[in-house]
Amino acid sequence: MKVKDRNVKEWKEGNVTVVETPDNTFKVYQGAPEKDVYQAKRGESFLEQVDTIDSLKHRTLKEAATTSEFPDQLREDFKVILLSAFQDVSDVLLPLCFQVQSNKETETYAGINKMKKTPGTVREDSPYFTLGTTAKDQVTIKNEKHGGIVEVTEDIIRYDKSNEIARLATELGESVKYERYSLIRDAFALNANTTAQSATVTLTATNLENMLTTFQMQSDTASSKIFQWNANTILVPAALQWTARRLLESAGIPGSANNDINVLKGIMNLVVCPLLDTKSTTRFYIGQARNPNAFVYQNVIGPNPETFTQEASKNQVSDDVFYYDLIRYKARLCYGIDTIDIRYWHRSTT
Repeated sequence: MKVKDRNVKEWKEGNVTVVETPDNTFKVYQGAPEKDVYQAKRGESFLEQVDTIDSLKHRTLKEAATTSEFPDQLREDFKVILLSAFQDVSDVLLPLCFQVQSNKETETYAGINKMKKTPGTVREDSPYFTLGTTAKDQVTIKNEKHGGIVEVTEDIIRYDKSNEIARLATELGESVKYERYSLIRDAFALNANTTAQSATVTLTATNLENMLTTFQMQSDTASSKIFQWNANTILVPAALQWTARRLLESAGIPGSANNDINVLKGIMNLVVCPLLDTKSTTRFYIGQARNPNAFVYQNVIGPNPETFTQEASKNQVSDDVFYYDLIRYKARLCYGIDTIDIRYWHRSTT
């Protein structure tokens, strides 16, 4: 079956042209294999009758480089490579934060006087105690854009330097993810409450037990009532992961003469973050993961980054792009990170 010369309607769906004739609707897919397709005139596109764009076979950059739709294929594959690299970067800290969707430039969180004593008996002439918010505990978290741009020259496309494109896309995806990872790391390093039983608190069974007790005995500043909080997570740098595993996973107390029962076994979840080693290889943290009053991550753009493309053939506003044959790719996220109440996470003083 061949396409006859007649008036047809055409439009684009991504990098595929849709051709509508009086009889059929086709997806124009250049460079497709001849199997299961209808061929048009010699040298023209192959036509495949499909229901959705997802039914088309996906080609590699190298295969697409021999066709005229390589720029369209390049944009799509660049995005796929970028997102794959973005997902591959380990981000063990984000699951510890309380995550909320935000659509404002800033979000304000107020501390709550939740520990006021309420009366046991209420008569008609006795009022209830009011649980209110305190302005002094307010925290404002600002949402900011984070991302980057990479440039691909026409030579990279013309001479089929697909590996270079893949490398640049991978680096951009890793950079966007790593930036978020680093900022959350900094929030923990700067904002966690310091538990100071001594000048230095190293990761030992005794020190960890003391930290957990201190965490449980915290009290409300207004009413002096004890919170009775329990830490459910211990966060350590890579240098401390084996010490932490021995403390939390051994059946007996490591190094004890009579193999006493290890009371710390399974008491908390262990999270290892190698990025913490750049701040301190001996500092560790205990706290409540995903608590809405602790570390908050406001997500505006996500979970995957937005991607944008600028090239001379599509957009000639930029002189740099027009004169120097550059294609620019941009990826960005928008989010905010901060701590509402530092008492939900404690760190050692080392």
